[in-house]
Amino acid sequence: MTRGWSVLLGSLASVACSPAPADPGAHDPGLVLLAQREQPTPGPHLAELRVHEAGGERLLYVANSNDVFAVYALGEGGLELLVDRVDGGDWGRCTTMAIHEGSANLYCGNDDVPWVRRYSLADPRAPQLQVEEPPTPMFAGLGTRDIEVVGDHLYFARSDFGLAWAAIGADGSLGPEQTASIVGNVRLLAGAGDRLWALTADRGLLMLRLDPQTGAPVELDQLALAGPALDLGLDEGSERAIVALGSQGAAIVSWDGSTLGLEGRMLPPGVVSAADLEGDAAAVITLTGAYLYDLRADALQRVADRPGGGWIDDEPPIAGFVSAGGWDRSERSGSMNFARFSAGELLISDWTFIERLGVNLDGYPLGIDIQRAAYHGAAEAEVAFGVRNPGSLPQRLEVLSVGGERLDAFTLGPFETRAVTLDAARFEVAVPELLPVQVYDGFELVADVATVVLRRPTDAEWPVLEKGAPAPGDRFPKITVGRGPEGAIEPVTIPAAGLPQRVVFFGSDCVAMWAEVEDLIWRLRVGDLAGTGAFLESFDNLAPIRTARWQLDGLPWGFSSPDDLPPEIVALNPWELPYDQAFN
Repeated sequence: MTRGWSVLLGSLASVACSPAPADPGAHDPGLVLLAQREQPTPGPHLAELRVHEAGGERLLYVANSNDVFAVYALGEGGLELLVDRVDGGDWGRCTTMAIHEGSANLYCGNDDVPWVRRYSLADPRAPQLQVEEPPTPMFAGLGTRDIEVVGDHLYFARSDFGLAWAAIGADGSLGPEQTASIVGNVRLLAGAGDRLWALTADRGLLMLRLDPQTGAPVELDQLALAGPALDLGLDEGSERAIVALGSQGAAIVSWDGSTLGLEGRMLPPGVVSAADLEGDAAAVITLTGAYLYDLRADALQRVADRPGGGWIDDEPPIAGFVSAGGWDRSERSGSMNFARFSAGELLISDWTFIERLGVNLDGYPLGIDIQRAAYHGAAEAEVAFGVRNPGSLPQRLEVLSVGGERLDAFTLGPFETRAVTLDAARFEVAVPELLPVQVYDGFELVADVATVVLRRPTDAEWPVLEKGAPAPGDRFPKITVGRGPEGAIEPVTIPAAGLPQRVVFFGSDCVAMWAEVEDLIWRLRVGDLAGTGAFLESFDNLAPIRTARWQLDGLPWGFSSPDDLPPEIVALNPWELPYDQAFN
């Protein structure tokens, strides 16, 4: 479907013996590729980013889940790796970070284990582990989703365990943890002077006032929001924040001194996993691509051929776009999880990549959003994958083989989404094939992306009910999972007899999955997926404590880890590890 306005793209062919026509392309990108680095540790799962300035140098700290965090230098337009993995002690899981400038200490928290690690930034290029703050009864059972330093206090967003805080000493050590009386499943935090913005999974956005001496929070206002609580970005130069709400897009919220108010919305297609504000620039990040929005009051007059209202009415003009994944198209990868503006640039953690982008509000959204992969049964006559134009300029696409053969070419109109179909016979069975897609603005190559096509062998060669890996449309192999706390685990068989089901496999420790799984859970809870038979299959057992953190109460779910299942349930399955052996 095509939305917004359209522009006729003139003929690209030149006439013999006549002057070459002027290039109708050559629009400037709004998001400029500066540097991309793939995190070198095995199996990286990159999460939160923090920028620290010291000695005239800008440093980037990147949380890397079970490999603690990495350190990069933000030199002139580049990303220089300084430390690939800092010392993590016994087990250094890190999914959220905060920096106390006064004591030059960095704190690492995580979603699972109730420990906080403190690192000295005396040498900011080589952080040194100082202490593993021990758990207390208050922290029992669950770690923290987000941490934030405000003044001389460290705040903990502990999901259904609520909000907590601790005083920070002159040397960076933490005082006794204290629990706030604030009600809510607290997910994300952003500090502003003597106030704290808090995004919750059940009460929307809260504005809290902080006691300057004790740090104790008092609730000032609440704004209900629709969507999962995935990110909270604060424009430090104004009283505005932006929240990422998954499939419900992103919302800009303002504070007038007494009341929170909804200022605007952006709804690009996809699951919005992260968002940030800097002046008139808004970054809205989906799992498959980053959108730059121009919030200037005169944006339409400044760039007349770049309208607002692209995806929803009254949406600001889209000034830039970059697709997730590697920029060299050598493989189809990437899943954008976190982003922050810094010094007029945009920094993104993209699953295994860190990306540095320049920002040009007078630019255009060049390149395309593309389906990551297509998996088809061997009997299907065609293979197909989706492409989407993120903005108002028509763009020409060429679909190629790895060897350079042109398989298809067409123009993708403004805001158009299209399925690209190809003859399945040209693809080998059981051999993944990378399909490069080149994107042109006029004559200029503006993006080089890719997808992967895989055809499953025939039923005779690969009986799905025995070997797994079903393609869309295949009969789903029957498996039995468990549900309930240890000692009271009951078997659950999927698929349910006589009912179509959508089974989603995930690991609760995988930050790359959090956004889409939490969005799916939110949609199930509000009835948005009624009748789809959706079932959540976690690898690890989330009962009893983490069912509330994931808001799974009352939803269809189960787990398959053989370490947690009773042996009589494990014996019911043809695979010991269904997630890895049958469906991964």
